[in-house]
Amino acid sequence: MIILSRIRSELAFVCIDPRLLAFGFLVTMCSTFGQTFFISLYADYIKADFSLTNGEFGAAYSMGTIASAAILTWSGHWIDRLDLRLWTKIVIGVFILACLTMAMAQNFVTLVIAIFLLRQAGQGLMTHTAMTSQARYHDKARGRAVATAGLGFPAAESFVPMLGVLLAIAIGWRETWFLYAGFMIVGLLPLVMWLLKGHDQRHAQYLLRDAKSVAVDEEKGGQKSDTGASYMHKVLSHSRRHWQRREVLRDYRFYVLLPVILAPSFISTGLFFHQNQLASDKGWLLLQWAGTFPALAVASVVGAIVAGFVTDRIGAVRLLPYVLPPLGLACFVLSQSDSIWIAWSFMALLGVTTGTLQTFFGAFWAEAYGTRHLGGIRALATALMVLSSALSPVIMGLLIDAHVSMNVIALACAAYCIFGTAVAVLSSRIYQKTL
Repeated sequence: MIILSRIRSELAFVCIDPRLLAFGFLVTMCSTFGQTFFISLYADYIKADFSLTNGEFGAAYSMGTIASAAILTWSGHWIDRLDLRLWTKIVIGVFILACLTMAMAQNFVTLVIAIFLLRQAGQGLMTHTAMTSQARYHDKARGRAVATAGLGFPAAESFVPMLGVLLAIAIGWRETWFLYAGFMIVGLLPLVMWLLKGHDQRHAQYLLRDAKSVAVDEEKGGQKSDTGASYMHKVLSHSRRHWQRREVLRDYRFYVLLPVILAPSFISTGLFFHQNQLASDKGWLLLQWAGTFPALAVASVVGAIVAGFVTDRIGAVRLLPYVLPPLGLACFVLSQSDSIWIAWSFMALLGVTTGTLQTFFGAFWAEAYGTRHLGGIRALATALMVLSSALSPVIMGLLIDAHVSMNVIALACAAYCIFGTAVAVLSSRIYQKTL
């Protein structure tokens, strides 16, 4: 009976707004083309075509990613000002341009521009759009909504890396990027526009809810209500403060949180960017390594679903201490053996982190700082994570050039996760006390 009740509850949740959930899922899935683990699959082809060393390619990637992080704080806040349908058209348009630029790049400068556009549109704005829309337009089921949209990541991870490698072998690496652009034009864009049909009504309901929030705030003089209420009652209360981005930048809690939010992007990007080197050091074929991505996908699904349920019951802030331990264990396992089964274990543990992380950050910013200026706040956080992901390829590349093994690098990442978890516990307590 309990299982049947849970199934009915989930079906009821999905039926609330299936189009918006499908929109988030699809946009998240297609952001894969701008993610590090996917772009780096073409590293050997790119280095050969442009006659680049590992360090030079790492520099190009970091330059493009840093530029993306710098722009994202400005570009990302426009989701708060533009109609979601217009905004989505712009983002997909930039993504199409990115794919075409990558396909036609002829020198180092155009390669950097292509990487910048891919990181801006893919890792940055596509993910930003999916998660912000779910967090803004869902309230009581925010955790499950974000988790559902986040399932787009493991869905793509289950087959896209292998498909990308096979397509590059079959038709050439440049031709694959033309193919991706064509898919977005004839497939992705029409479909997401259909899914957003009738968005006016959804947005009107959100504005009504927000107006009621303002009225309650004015009536109570901006003071916290129900001081003896449960934590989750406070989370779901519409009388909470809606922070602006400049206020978040003055909030000391945000800076205490930084070592935690920057760790996953730094570690995962660095390891995936050098995945060809990792596979070589371990004695694995690239196809063998690409074949382990389904483990990442399955574990991501599990992590996202569990995190969604937990978030809706205890809040994202309380989930914070549990984000980094699976990542730390994944890095430790990776450092211990060269068996191909270690790759599967690493991917599974990393998947738990990935799924949990997407759900957590999708809900956390709305929970901690409100939804009225959510786009701008998320853009700030995403920009910092993108910046972190820009630094790790260079740092890890320098370590590799200095003959530091990937096993030692992975072990160092595991040690940092222990430190990050301690910071997460402290940060969680601070946010709970000051909500």
